Amino acid sequence: MPTLDLDFGDVGKMPPEGVWRILIKSAILKQNKAKDGQIIDFEAEFMDMPDPSYEGFKIFPNPNASLKPTARWKLQEVLGAITQEDWSDDNMKLEVNGPDDAEPYHIPLLEGKTSLIVFVHDTYNNKPSMKVDTWIPDNGEVTIGETVSPDGSVV
Repeated sequence: MPTLDLDFGDVGKMPPEGVWRILIKSAILKQNKAKDGQIIDFEAEFMDMPDPSYEGFKIFPNPNASLKPTARWKLQEVLGAITQEDWSDDNMKLEVNGPDDAEPYHIPLLEGKTSLIVFVHDTYNNKPSMKVDTWIPDNGEVTIGETVSPDGSVV
């Protein structure tokens, strides 16, 4: 009888806290969990990691940015970090592609780009989890690595 090889040694494994470079694989417009607004849901993975076992490691849960007016300050940070453009004017727009019959709305301007993130460990449902705390433009001004204080600020 055939067997399946299963290794569970990496379950729960997380990269260390720090400032890390990520690649945005997709940016999809979705309804939020409360169904009272929309979010941009990012599928992202780590890149340029000093420990090769974390190269291409997917961030889960997916980072996201709310489009609600009360969260525009965070959306402005995220868009600025990913695009390295100023998002402070009124009436700015993001082009959205889709949906086809089976495809969600994609935001092409945000896909395939890199950003730096302040990455921290957190707890979700009483289990260790990952969290993107701050988004930083990948413009060469911040060095990547384990350079985060316990309060999440860059040192």
